[in-house]
Formats: sequence, structure tokens, C-alpha cells
Amino acid sequence: MTFAVLRSSNARHLVLRAAPGDAFPAALRDALTAEKVKNGWVRATGILEDARIRPLGADGVASGVRPIAGLLYLLHLDMPIAAEGADRESACRGVVAFDGESGLETLGAEILQARVQTLHALVTVLDDLAAASTWSAAIEASARSEPVGASGGAARTIGIPPTPAGAPPMPPRPLRPSVDLDGLVPETGDTVDHFAFGRGDVLKSDGDRLHVRVHKDGRIREIALKMLRVTLLEGSPAAAPGTRHFKLERRI
Repeated sequence: MTFAVLRSSNARHLVLRAAPGDAFPAALRDALTAEKVKNGWVRATGILEDARIRPLGADGVASGVRPIAGLLYLLHLDMPIAAEGADRESACRGVVAFDGESGLETLGAEILQARVQTLHALVTVLDDLAAASTWSAAIEASARSEPVGASGGAARTIGIPPTPAGAPPMPPRPLRPSVDLDGLVPETGDTVDHFAFGRGDVLKSDGDRLHVRVHKDGRIREIALKMLRVTLLEGSPAAAPGTRHFKLERRI
């Protein structure tokens, strides 16, 4: 295994505190730009909300987009910074936790977009490092390295331990079982009254999950139906022509 060694004799440190409501990671990138940070490292932790993430698979590759309604706990963010001109290589990948349909879920993910509740970051700035192209080459080489578990493969920055040689491959994540719901299920265009969020319009229905735009604040909430009692309200004036109106209550 060969490592590229970059030495710095002129490091400085910054502590960044985001304001509630800041857009993440845009606000972090703006702060790094304002402080003229072109090379270095960021470590951060905090609480976000209304996030969109790209989960990391067993191979360390981020794929798909998953919206997270409610709070997203950023347990650990650790990423390199390498910028050249206006371009900044700072994919925000870390370990996050959130309240999923089966309880608290913890996974590695790339955070695409979120709003800050609280966020603290420690930035180590390495001003005198070689040109950003050196960092870029190292990052590209890591992306081209052998898969995790291959003999002599390069270490990955995500922190996933390599699989021992000869060990069986990690089994695929089991498919989410279908949920047996009583009665009708709201569909796109229908109106729902949620016991906690209030009234909203269904933007998307996956059969057992809804994406609903809540009237009172305009936010989009992801709602799991398996823990709710779904009741069709016949003849409700709240429903637009050609749509239906449902009441979503907790199952007792």
C-alpha cells in the first residue's frame, strides 16, 4: 500500500457554529469560502431537520435519495477539503441517525440538503499544502481503488473496515415487508388530516408510506401508515372534486 504524504508547517484552526435555520451544507461551504479555506479537514456534529440524504451502500458508494422528515442527528462528519478556484471538493458524508419506521436508524450517508437546528464544526486549515490537484489526485485514486475486502485495497475515507479475506460477502439488505393496511389507502391528490401535523395534500403514495405537504407550514412530511388508523371521510367539503379526504389517527 502506498500513501501520498503531504506535510504542513502552517496550520490554523476554526470553530464554526451555524445559526438555526441555515441551509446545510451550503452555509458550511459559504463559511469555508469566506475564510479562504482551500485545503484542510472538517469535523462536525449537530442536529438537522427536513433533510435529503444519499445512503452509503456496503461498497461505500452513495446511491438513491431518501427524504427524512423530522430530525436528523449528525453523529459524526469527517471530510477533507480541497478547492481550486471556485470548485470545492467537500461531499458531506458522515454517520447519521433518525427515527425510522422500525425505530432509530443509524447509517452512513451523504447529506445533500438539510436545515440546521444546531451545528458545530472544527476546521483544520492547511494553508501551505501543495496545489489542490494533489488532493484531487489522491481522492480520485481512492475512488479507483480495489473494492473493500480485496487484498491490498486502499483504505477508504468513509471508515468502513475491510472484510477479511475469504469471508462471505455481506448479505443484501432485506426488502421492507409489505404492510397490511385495513381499508383504503390515500393516493396522490387526496387530502389527509394527520393527528400531529394537521391537514395536508398527498404528493406521493407508496402504498404504505405517504409524502404529504402540510398546509400550516408548507413542509413535506413522510408518513408511515402501518401505525395509523386510516379512515375515509365521506362527503367531506375539504376534498377537492375527484379526490378523497382521509383521517389519520394513531392505532390504539
